[in-house]
Amino acid sequence: MDLAVLAEHLAAELDQQSGRYGLAAGKPRIEYVLNWGGFVNQSFRVADGHRELHVKLTADPDVREALVRWHRIRSSLTARYHAPEVLSWIDVAGTAHAGLVFPRIHGTTPDRWTGPLRAAVGQAVAVLHADVDLRALAFEDTAVGSCLDDYLGDFDRRFVEDLVLVREDRPAWLADATLEWMGEEVERLRGRVSGAAAFAEPADALIHGDLWPANVIVEPTGRWHLLDWDDFRVGDPALEVAKLYDPLAADGAAPPADEIERVIGTHPAARERLQLYEAAVLLDRVIDPLADYVAADSAPEHAARVRTAKAAEHAVALERYRARVAGR
Repeated sequence: MDLAVLAEHLAAELDQQSGRYGLAAGKPRIEYVLNWGGFVNQSFRVADGHRELHVKLTADPDVREALVRWHRIRSSLTARYHAPEVLSWIDVAGTAHAGLVFPRIHGTTPDRWTGPLRAAVGQAVAVLHADVDLRALAFEDTAVGSCLDDYLGDFDRRFVEDLVLVREDRPAWLADATLEWMGEEVERLRGRVSGAAAFAEPADALIHGDLWPANVIVEPTGRWHLLDWDDFRVGDPALEVAKLYDPLAADGAAPPADEIERVIGTHPAARERLQLYEAAVLLDRVIDPLADYVAADSAPEHAARVRTAKAAEHAVALERYRARVAGR
């Protein structure tokens, strides 16, 4: 659905429920919020002159299911794990979109992902990984797969889907040889992961699942929030840690060993998986910007800006990946 049309429907829906949200009567002002991490969901800023909200919507059935789960356990996630407060669920009449309504958080993502903030996030997710009560509440009937299953369902699935998208609408500046090479790297990394005994272990911890630095927002007071619980699941904590310690977000600086140990312990298999996940993180940084580049037409007024940024991200990550990972 066109974003302007969706915004109109959302404004009408919120106007009908203005009392519920403390909004003044009359359609509130709706502004699309660009999600630099992709275009599966649509987010909007809502304002009426004295109150501001943030609305996250999706028409994707799988994401909707994840958002329903988030809504169901919202109190636990907010109280224990710095998730933003959820005000309510919303179905937008006249559309296939539904999602969550939040108070707007006035804050920023960190410029560099190091130091006390990263350590604090790591400490919080270490507690999450071991939260058996929340796991029973959120995933009582979920079967536990292997760490290989978690890799295939996370990094590998996205690599394959993104490359399909890029091949269908390849940017003119992207060389055929580079596109072919990326596919080969995906297969090579899949082979290394599949052949590693460490990935046969069960993936039985609660994980946030999307623990990129861009999903942390810090208020001027220093209070921080962990956003985007759409990928919250039972999975492999080593996969989570690899995203948390994304080397490009920390300008290539290696995190202290004791900091990693506090999150995933000293188990040799977890450390072995982490090494391969680190390669997956860098490869994701190479491929994912290309998929976003292609999908930028979903937000036409932002497309040129998104494509400039994503082409630059791809180039930096490609150089870093080839220097640190390729051929090893």
